[in-house]
Amino acid sequence: MKTAAILLWMLVIYGCSDKEQLGEANHVFIANDIIRTSGEIASSESIIISPPHIKGMWQHKIVYMAPEGVQIKEGERLIEFESSSLEQKLHERQNALLTAKRKFESKIIENDAKHEALILLLAEALMNHEKAELKWRQSRGLESKIETKKLALLNQITADDIIKYKRTINKNIETGQAILARLSNDVLRLQNEVKQHQAFIQKMKVTSPRSGVVIYKTNQMHVKYSIGDNVWIVEKIIELTSPVNLIIKAEILEADAGRVAVGQEVDIVLDAAPDRIFKGQIISLGSVFRRKSRGQPNIIIDAKVSIDLIDQVIMRPGMAARLQIVTKSAKKSGDYLT
Repeated sequence: MKTAAILLWMLVIYGCSDKEQLGEANHVFIANDIIRTSGEIASSESIIISPPHIKGMWQHKIVYMAPEGVQIKEGERLIEFESSSLEQKLHERQNALLTAKRKFESKIIENDAKHEALILLLAEALMNHEKAELKWRQSRGLESKIETKKLALLNQITADDIIKYKRTINKNIETGQAILARLSNDVLRLQNEVKQHQAFIQKMKVTSPRSGVVIYKTNQMHVKYSIGDNVWIVEKIIELTSPVNLIIKAEILEADAGRVAVGQEVDIVLDAAPDRIFKGQIISLGSVFRRKSRGQPNIIIDAKVSIDLIDQVIMRPGMAARLQIVTKSAKKSGDYLT
């Protein structure tokens, strides 16, 4: 009996010990299912501003940016890029256009003068032929055969002169029209080039396509763009966001991604308002994993989080936020770690 009692007491002790260990294991499991990450407020309706695409130019220098964080109205000055090289080309094209117009006008005057001279020669040839033909007709039967032949030959020469001058006039018209057409095409081409360069210069001055808040984007080194930077045309320089429809863009580590799903609740704490907790939900997850950055090799997946009650007084696009994602296991346990 005494031995049996000892055995029973040992079983009770071990049983209690196992329960305590199980409780500790569950506690660790629950804690791991509260996923902590960070993100920033963004707009669900935003426009990305990149450098303009200009023929033959692949890089631009920023000379002006609207202050970050300000709310800008549609049509207001947003960002500008250096246009000195384009202005120089425009000046060259304008000078070339002026020269082409002068050549075109000079050719018209030259053609008209040449045409008038040929018309006078033709009129003189017609008059000479008329006289020669009259003399030749009057000489028949009255003058000697030799004299008549001379007059007939003169009549034919003057007739040939008329044909020659008519051909010359027609050829001069054709040649003049062809030259004028070429010069006119030069003028039109240069006019289009001037308009094109004017449009290029205008494109270097970007105005806001709509009202929104200005947010500076970062380069590959996670440094925000600023005045004086040389940027490629494929880079994203400014994000113009709506201050109303706000979300949070977050990054989930690859190790945690398997426990994150659309619809999970999220607690949000803004660095600008650390004493308040906002509620939200995971509304979308990225389709591919990616490296966080060149300097940070962590593999992540992007996520978007809704905000249940948006406080427009406090919240602004670009604000940093700390997030705690409540997974199904943590929510079921009721033991949420704050």
